[in-house]
Amino acid sequence: LWREELQKKEEQLKLKEEILINRENELDKKNTEVNKKLEALAEREKELEQKALALEQKEKQYDDKEKNIREQAEKLYNMPPADAVTILEQQSEADIVAILRAIDAYSEEIGRASTSSYLLTLFTDKAKSANVFRKLKYSSTGDMDSGVEVLDDPNAEEPPPP
Repeated sequence: LWREELQKKEEQLKLKEEILINRENELDKKNTEVNKKLEALAEREKELEQKALALEQKEKQYDDKEKNIREQAEKLYNMPPADAVTILEQQSEADIVAILRAIDAYSEEIGRASTSSYLLTLFTDKAKSANVFRKLKYSSTGDMDSGVEVLDDPNAEEPPPP
């Protein structure tokens, strides 16, 4: 009787031991999954930090470019037109558009007439002048962003309607 009871207890202990081993294995698997998820989260966090840094750098570059454009616009506004055109013609069309828009804004701030349309008439490269004028007159949204409205150049082509 005592042996039978001992065997039953032994079987119960083995069963409990198997249950504990199974639970331990399950916990190990779950622990492994949790560790993988933590590693994935850590990697994503690093990626997000890198993206945030890249975004901050791009924002700083944009701010620096806007500040540079503003400074160029003020300098070009205050220098003789022929000299300003010489400098402008060396720029890309996109930069010229940005600078002329900044000149428009600056001249409006100081309460004087904008010189941007006059500067465009002085360009030696008339095709570039016409392209810049078109970009100034017609923005991507169709709004007039510039004080430039008319060029008194008979050689310039009429820009297509937006």
